[in-house]
Amino acid sequence: LRNRLNYAVEWTAMHPPHRPRETTDYASWDCLVTDDGSRTLVDRSLGESFHSGSGAVAETLWVYLRNSGALDRLRQGQSTRIFEVGLGAGIALVMTAAAAESWNGPLLYAAIDRQLPPWDLIERLNPASAIDSLMHQGRTAELMLPAHYPETVSRTHAELVRAIRQYQQNTGAADYIQSSPPVPGGIAKQQKLGASANGYGSPPMPIPSTTAPANLHEISFHLGANTKVHLFIGDATALAADERFTSQAFDCIYFDPFSPDTTPGLWEPPIFARMRSMLKPSGVLTTYCVRRSVRRCMQQAGLRPEVVPGPPAGKREVLRAWADV
Repeated sequence: LRNRLNYAVEWTAMHPPHRPRETTDYASWDCLVTDDGSRTLVDRSLGESFHSGSGAVAETLWVYLRNSGALDRLRQGQSTRIFEVGLGAGIALVMTAAAAESWNGPLLYAAIDRQLPPWDLIERLNPASAIDSLMHQGRTAELMLPAHYPETVSRTHAELVRAIRQYQQNTGAADYIQSSPPVPGGIAKQQKLGASANGYGSPPMPIPSTTAPANLHEISFHLGANTKVHLFIGDATALAADERFTSQAFDCIYFDPFSPDTTPGLWEPPIFARMRSMLKPSGVLTTYCVRRSVRRCMQQAGLRPEVVPGPPAGKREVLRAWADV
């Protein structure tokens, strides 16, 4: 059996599955069709995709929503607070917010990333059809997703696209595509436009915050009737020295930056120490990376990592870390 498994691993390494890669109108981004039919973006400058090629939707469902306990909490209608490192195109945000909407569970979702992709690329990644396909195949039975979940995902995704589009158009889309700070005129215009958008269920309208640190720009908006979103745009390594991110505020952390090879500073003990300080005593951090060096860094920071099974037909092992050592 061991020989057969080794052969299977070697054969897969030598014959990777064909995954269509679609060009976009942007030099920095390609679109990758993953094995479960969902799409993700590829950052061409880094040569890495936002999600696993084995399945962007499956990875999000199992590695983050399931393994963190967020899905169970929201199913029970519990108020839940989540922080994501590496928002990417917002797929985890959309799928978590859709779960909150489906089960009427209050959700506060904060996330950080160095930039947001152009809104029209985010629009291209609507995961609803891939989720619908997985559900019809019976591959998500253990997750007990409601029948209307794909429809809720589609609606939530459209709301996120509108929010990001509004933000990027008001601050200058070119600035975002080039990773430049928002232009001052755009921010002033946005503050004026956002003044009337301050209730759950109102049309998504990003509202720049005056409380964000100088090196991070913050926008806030609502998705549906149950989710309040805070997005921080800037260098995530700033978290380690930012006192705003120390309170034990979050039930779950989705730790989803690019790999240690391309963003090594995000996988060091100071960052994980900050993650631990942000988690409630019963909180959980989940990530796709199981490297021994990463686990050592977590342990040095006071987290208790454990290797757990990955998504079906996906990565064999992923990681979960607890704040209560």
